[in-house]
Amino acid sequence: MIFTWRNILIAGLILLVVAISYLFGNCQTTIKRVGDSYVQDFAKVVSPEDMAEMNKIISLGTDKFQMAVVTIPTLSGIPISDYAVRIGKEWGVGAKGVNNGVVLLLATKDRKVFIATGYGAEEILTDARCKQIIEKVMVPYLKKNEFSKGLLAGTVEITKAMKDKGKK
Repeated sequence: MIFTWRNILIAGLILLVVAISYLFGNCQTTIKRVGDSYVQDFAKVVSPEDMAEMNKIISLGTDKFQMAVVTIPTLSGIPISDYAVRIGKEWGVGAKGVNNGVVLLLATKDRKVFIATGYGAEEILTDARCKQIIEKVMVPYLKKNEFSKGLLAGTVEITKAMKDKGKK
């Protein structure tokens, strides 16, 4: 193989792209959990009443699963699924070894919502079930900018599904 400046430049560019991809792929979210609340409202769209209700509902199911409801104004270009999974990992949502965490993420300005599940919750909250909860239960509220009510309705459906785990 002949080492020309062109080949060296191409190899250098490839290494640079790989390094940048690695750095951005492993960067952490800039959101740090505040307090012990299951609901973290960084977009300031959840009413105090709905926040209290969601915290109560989620706390009643913590023996079967762990859940975080998170609102942010924008994803800053990060895919919502990646953002939600990062929150789950960084905040430790879900019991170790059981991996039963669920993150419900809403990005208000981006108008996106996503439910991320740990492997221990995927049996109940399949991708199809999560899509159904979002489209049938949450979106009617979200379309009317009733973010708080949409998140509460989604939380109710998710906790109901997780609590009924194993019941046929």
